[in-house]
Amino acid sequence: MILSDAMDPVLAKLSETVRAAGGAKRTLRLRGGGTKDFYGQALEGEVLDMRGYGGIVAYEPSELVITARCATRLADIETTMSEHGQMLAFEPPHFAQFGSGSGSGATLGGAIAAGLSGPSAEATLELELPEDKAIEQLNRWGGKPLPISASAWTGGELRVRLSGAAAAVAAAKTKIGGELVEPEEGESFWTGIREQTDPFFRNGAPLWRISVPSATPPLRLPGEPLIEWGGALRWLCSRADARTVREAAKRAGGHATLFRGGDKSVGVFQPLGAPLMKIHKELKREFDPQGIFNRGRMYPDL
Repeated sequence: MILSDAMDPVLAKLSETVRAAGGAKRTLRLRGGGTKDFYGQALEGEVLDMRGYGGIVAYEPSELVITARCATRLADIETTMSEHGQMLAFEPPHFAQFGSGSGSGATLGGAIAAGLSGPSAEATLELELPEDKAIEQLNRWGGKPLPISASAWTGGELRVRLSGAAAAVAAAKTKIGGELVEPEEGESFWTGIREQTDPFFRNGAPLWRISVPSATPPLRLPGEPLIEWGGALRWLCSRADARTVREAAKRAGGHATLFRGGDKSVGVFQPLGAPLMKIHKELKREFDPQGIFNRGRMYPDL
């Protein structure tokens, strides 16, 4: 549903709440559907419920432009776009299983704030490869004009999703080889990776999100790995201590985030050096001069 400016009273009320909190030096925690509450440091501050400020403001399918308020549900945006044969190119995860119950749902504001993306599904191929060979193959394919839109390796099996024109997908199937996965199974698999409902993510151990250069060899860390993004994103279910994981990521030229579970007192995000922390503090001061929004969500000093 496309909305007019009838929601200005809602915005006015939110503005009033923010001004009052700033005057009283009271911290606020912006919250929509709550599906990303698990992500980041411990939650602090009074909840500022944004769910009243939702709805699509404008949509021009021919221009590939959509404007929506922060609390607009992703499901509503995706439904509206699908009616015109369109989709969100970055395929944001909903994480509905982590929502706050009745009336909850992943929102546009939450998707932007979390900065996460994932795969969705068309033709999927499966190949049996060890981890090091899978990384090599993914990087080899990455240098060729193949319509690979998603990849995931775990437990000795590499799955690759192809998207695009029928002729291009058919040609890529021949070049890549492997076994063709049934469409329903493929769609279920990629949804499980995006929404983290795949059995891998139910391991029970803390979940690490490790970003490294795509050609980085296996990190050889304790636990179970899953590789995405052509080798550049390494998920790890592991009870290894934070220093071990972060040092391995740093040696590879990357960083590690304690995505879910585990002891958050070790810090969820990779510690920043003094120059980068200074930049973060200056940005925080510019956008939140009174320091009342989501205090400590990323780092204790922000």
